[in-house]
Amino acid sequence: MSVKPLHSVQRALEVLEAVAEHQPVGVAELSRILAEDKSAVQRALVTLHASGWILPAGERLTAWELSARPLILASRSRALSGLLARARPALEELVAVTGETAMLAVPEAGRIVAVEVVESPHLVRAVPRVGMVLPPDTSAAGIALFAAMPPERVAAFGVDPSEPRLAEELSRTRERGWSLNAGAVASDVTAV
Repeated sequence: MSVKPLHSVQRALEVLEAVAEHQPVGVAELSRILAEDKSAVQRALVTLHASGWILPAGERLTAWELSARPLILASRSRALSGLLARARPALEELVAVTGETAMLAVPEAGRIVAVEVVESPHLVRAVPRVGMVLPPDTSAAGIALFAAMPPERVAAFGVDPSEPRLAEELSRTRERGWSLNAGAVASDVTAV
């Protein structure tokens, strides 16, 4: 006998992930993003808020953002907490040497996700959010990760590693040991 998933729980988790990716975000925008009925999205938001997973976004009582609860839960992941403990000193050293923001991203469920960020001390800086989903085939992090993966694993991200532009960038990244993104994710932002 197989156990069927609870669709209401799946919907709530989809809403939570969409809030994380688009925060601050309102019901109408979430409804459009998820292609779901506004009332169903609103019920999921009310449930997530009552459970402490999301909060009203500052003065905008009609928009939502994550609470600290998802971070607390994520910090309990043994695999992730061990990785972060090992990576944090290297990220801090990168910031100290370059003066720029440093980020750690990992492949997760067919996506590239930022899991740790150490901010630049500069007043003007680009700061990705922890939990931010990065474009897999154009972000510096995605290209660097793909360059170390076999083609079939890259294809699992919905990306064709033999596409000429990507194949050339992956080859260049393997040769030099780092990847570069100049404005592909955000205009006027360069990432290495």
